[in-house]
Amino acid sequence: MPTQTKYEKTISPVNSDSLAAEIAADPLITIGVSHIDVEGSAVDVWFKDVLPTADETAFDAVAAAHTGTPPPAPPSEVLIVEEPGVLKTGGRFQSRTVEIDLDKTPEADGWIQEDITFPHPVSLLSAQYIGVGNLKGDEIEVQIAPDAVVGTLAAQMNDAENTFTPDVTALANLFIGSFVDIGGDNLGCVTDITGGVVTVENNATQNHAVSTLVKRTVKMIHKYKLFDPGRVTVGDSKIGGNYIPANTIIRFRYNKNGGGNGKFGFELEYLY
Repeated sequence: MPTQTKYEKTISPVNSDSLAAEIAADPLITIGVSHIDVEGSAVDVWFKDVLPTADETAFDAVAAAHTGTPPPAPPSEVLIVEEPGVLKTGGRFQSRTVEIDLDKTPEADGWIQEDITFPHPVSLLSAQYIGVGNLKGDEIEVQIAPDAVVGTLAAQMNDAENTFTPDVTALANLFIGSFVDIGGDNLGCVTDITGGVVTVENNATQNHAVSTLVKRTVKMIHKYKLFDPGRVTVGDSKIGGNYIPANTIIRFRYNKNGGGNGKFGFELEYLY
């Protein structure tokens, strides 16, 4: 049975996320990192099991070569961030509607979906919909850049585990609350990122090898259930918008839980 084992190092400067990714990227280190604790230059690296001699030698080399450089910034094409006081768009207001045909053939998971893109960057401010009685109990969801490939696994993820070690690029693009798919496994949302190790909501249902693609989805509206009829606005209570690069897929999804047919509409407000 594996035994978590601590290896103590003195490293200065140190960046735990980069160090974890560097360890995971070394093919001579076959045991994965559980987590890394840092206090000043005192670094405790916890591995998932005792390191064989060859692994420990390789780990010593990685620790000695570590420079403390932070992971690279995430690629702009998959960056979804809040637009604060300094505008990234031109700051001009616009609105449009998105219509979902409820008679459309649903996807394999039973949800109906409609994709749109903008040919220029936008900052979404809010989404409004008008609910009617025969849609009561149905669910809606809005995803930004669904299943965007943000990197790969830097170490194997085993069946029934809910933690994984991504490469440096994926690590820079994942954040608490983002949703993750690895090898077709829906792992739910990220609940913690510590020392280069990501914890997710759901356990893996199979083993996933090194270099398996890590996919991320940002959900602006997640399984929002329709109740009473009327106009409902989502997003107007937050300050600033969600900056979305040009040609990024915005996916509107609808789950019919006994509601009626017909059409369902969103009205989007955004800056461009």
